[in-house]
Amino acid sequence: MLRRQLGLTKLYNLVNDPELAPGQDPDVDRMRAIHVELDAAVTAAYGWDDLDLTHGFHEYRKMTRWTIPPATRVEVLDRLLEENHHRAAAEKAAGPASGAARGKPGKRGGRRPAASAEPADPAGRARRGRKPAAGQEEIFHA
Repeated sequence: MLRRQLGLTKLYNLVNDPELAPGQDPDVDRMRAIHVELDAAVTAAYGWDDLDLTHGFHEYRKMTRWTIPPATRVEVLDRLLEENHHRAAAEKAAGPASGAARGKPGKRGGRRPAASAEPADPAGRARRGRKPAAGQEEIFHA
């Protein structure tokens, strides 16, 4: 949204605005579509094909949001919590993490050295400044 000089807050105020009907703002329509695609991809990755991902405007903490239905939101959070418990139990059963076994701080080997503070993707580019995915360029660039 550089073209429109919108930060994240202003952008999501538009995305979550029920007065902004589909077809009024193509950028907002695309952002909403991206969220639908993202939610579908994430739930598919978990194998959760039984969830109602019908997006619409819903109240959450006294604010209107363009998102999945409240009952689905609760179900997703419940499933994520259960997954977290399973993974924690599996880590505990596997024993101490490799870094902790050598006396390093933290359960996963401590802090990263300063030289690797900016993680790189497999293509070697730093995460900050990477190119948008196909079909998303128009949202982020002029």
